[in-house]
Amino acid sequence: MASNNPVPDHQYRGAVCDDDIDGLDFIERHLRRALSEHGVPMRLDVYARAEQLFAAIQRGTHYDILFLDIDMPRWNGIELTRGLRDLGFQSHVVFISNKEELVFQTFEVQPLFFLRKSHFLETLPLLAQTIAREFRKSSKKVVSVEELHSSRVYSFDIQQLVYIEAIGKQCLFVTTTSKTRIQCRLSAIAERLEPHGFVQCHRSYVVNCRFIFALSRDSLTLDDRGTLPIGRSHQQAVRDAFTSFICGTGAE
Repeated sequence: MASNNPVPDHQYRGAVCDDDIDGLDFIERHLRRALSEHGVPMRLDVYARAEQLFAAIQRGTHYDILFLDIDMPRWNGIELTRGLRDLGFQSHVVFISNKEELVFQTFEVQPLFFLRKSHFLETLPLLAQTIAREFRKSSKKVVSVEELHSSRVYSFDIQQLVYIEAIGKQCLFVTTTSKTRIQCRLSAIAERLEPHGFVQCHRSYVVNCRFIFALSRDSLTLDDRGTLPIGRSHQQAVRDAFTSFICGTGAE
């Protein structure tokens, strides 16, 4: 089970995973309220099965933080986190569990916090304060994209989004770890990303200047030595954007 509601750009995005449906709703409701009170507005998706959450992240869904039960069927929370770390998932993880004897086993996956369910409400303010402090330190910028004719919302870390390619009525979002197809308009995405160091280099491509290795007249080379075309009408804009970015004036 997963909730999928539109999320504005300024919100963080998290996921709660617990096979106890009643506990899942309770945790989501109180977490969202406590985080909001500490200046961390967050959309929380809920999952009753670890494999559903794993599959969503594998497809490219971005989460800033995960709240995981440990004792779940098939995959426990530690195994889930281990699998996600192997995929390159670097966001924070909080374990919410009554299995206090497992707290030391969680250290290998570097959780941000271990919260005992038996002390959930009394410890929640400290957890929210810890999360707010960590988010202020990282100040990660995220862009959220709502798919046309759908309730699905996808979020991408701007620091990891390499380029977007228009393919028919869809856009392919290429990050450092995944590729995701979304039905949306490239022109709308380009306009939203321009203040963050992105530039439209071709009618079918928008690229993140952070990943440009070199420019030539009609193409650009990415850090991984892949290439993208530069349309004739976009040549000057690409050079200006890249120059501004490397000089520190082209991205918020």
